[in-house]
Amino acid sequence: MGGEYREQCCSIQGSLFRGMQAIVETLFDAVYLCTVLTIGIRMIAKSQNSQYRLFGIMAVVLGLGDSFHLMPRALERV
Repeated sequence: MGGEYREQCCSIQGSLFRGMQAIVETLFDAVYLCTVLTIGIRMIAKSQNSQYRLFGIMAVVLGLGDSFHLMPRALERV
């Protein structure tokens, strides 16, 4: 009887952990994408020289590229 309770308890804890992990990972992905895109766009807008503008463009391209695999994963969890 004690073994069954322990298995059921571990199963519940495991599913709660996976649920919390999915929520935290989704929030992290959203904050990451917003930050990278915002910084990149601000760098492009405030660029004084071509190198600064290039880094801004690279940040935007990175954010857009990451969004192609992070957004479907986030929408899958919702």
